[in-house]
Amino acid sequence: MQILKKIGIGLAALIAALILVSFLFPRKFGVSRSIVIQAPVEIVFDQVNDLRKWNEFSPWLADDPNMELSYGAITVGEGASYSWKSESAGSGTMTSVEVAPNQLVRYKLDFDSEGGGEAVWKFAPAADGVTATWEFSGDAGYNPINRWFGLFIDTLLGPYYEKGLAALKDRAEKIAADSAR
Repeated sequence: MQILKKIGIGLAALIAALILVSFLFPRKFGVSRSIVIQAPVEIVFDQVNDLRKWNEFSPWLADDPNMELSYGAITVGEGASYSWKSESAGSGTMTSVEVAPNQLVRYKLDFDSEGGGEAVWKFAPAADGVTATWEFSGDAGYNPINRWFGLFIDTLLGPYYEKGLAALKDRAEKIAADSAR
């Protein structure tokens, strides 16, 4: 019985230490990736600003083709929204809250019971094209689990952002090449 008591006390101390340590981590977390796309900014911007076109480059849709999507009344520009339900990607809603044509699109994300965040797309001139930057940020608040999650967000989401940007690049460059013919 003494050994079980010691194990219990040790486990409780470890959990308490992990919780306390989490409060040393920053509340804010984020990930950012960029890619140069050899296409006019208008083409690249249009792919991001029109939520129905996300089907062509979304890394989460590529991973789960059975994902259920439902679109809001508006699908392009400020106020555009869609919701998703997925076995692997969870569920949530994304709503466009700010649009500066060919420069920026800001989305509010709500991951249902898992919290929320903000995704931002930025577009800047590059040699023969545009640099597209995709960012995600959030606030872990005082939740110790979210604070631990924040430490690993770049490792967890970075590869998805890279995959999505590569697919966006392929799509936009194909559209640009087709329109040049």
